[in-house]
Amino acid sequence: ENEGWLIASVPDGVLLTGSHEDSAKLAGVYHAVSLFLEEQAGVRWLWPGESGEVIPHNPDLEISQIERSGVPSLRRRQMMGGYTRFWAPEQRTQWNTWYRRTRQGDQLSANFGHAWASIIPPKEYFEAHPEWFSLVNGKRIPAQLCISNPQLRDEFVKNLLARPANRKLDIISVSANDGYGFCECENCRAKGDDNASYWDFVNDIAQRVKVLRPEVGIGTFAYTYSRQPPKNIEKLPDNIYLSMTSYATQLMLPAGEKEYKEFLDGWKSKG
Repeated sequence: ENEGWLIASVPDGVLLTGSHEDSAKLAGVYHAVSLFLEEQAGVRWLWPGESGEVIPHNPDLEISQIERSGVPSLRRRQMMGGYTRFWAPEQRTQWNTWYRRTRQGDQLSANFGHAWASIIPPKEYFEAHPEWFSLVNGKRIPAQLCISNPQLRDEFVKNLLARPANRKLDIISVSANDGYGFCECENCRAKGDDNASYWDFVNDIAQRVKVLRPEVGIGTFAYTYSRQPPKNIEKLPDNIYLSMTSYATQLMLPAGEKEYKEFLDGWKSKG
């Protein structure tokens, strides 16, 4: 299987091997080597660069009989670097090495980014269809979309599937624009309290895409306005994928850790 690895005792040594789709990447082999060094030699890679390496000195290391194999439990598992275009070449090399050693990887071609402005660009649509954009304090503004509008939804699906960049992806984004300014119109508010209009919209788009392009997943942030699961939808379609955004510092205190567990448990019930 893709990224599968094997660690096995053989006469006079240990076999470390793995599967890979691209011989230049050797992902499964990297997994086998890093697992062996962690579990048998106590090696750790805490962060990129030499200062993050923990390599115990043990000239008398004994290795027991081993026969283990497996595949990553998650197809997509990454820590993303911020503003990488500004990094020095040495920093990029350190990050890429650390990425492999910590068995990160991505088998999916996916996008979860803020998408509404690129799918329904205000410059193209706002003048002709202000009713497709959010009503805030009684005025239509191009901050977000009026996602209860049926004509807007039709155009959104058409553009979503027509975008050349989306044709190459396994998961395409329907995430809201960054920031707030969500629609307060009567029809959006009629969907329910809190973020009900958002998840009604995502639910509808996902079902339409499943009919038109059943192989494609729908990606969206569980973030700010859309962070909490919908109250009015028992199960979301199985082609919806979530990007759950949280701060690592949240887990440092018991109250934050409790809230994060409740957040995950709430989503598990939805699909």
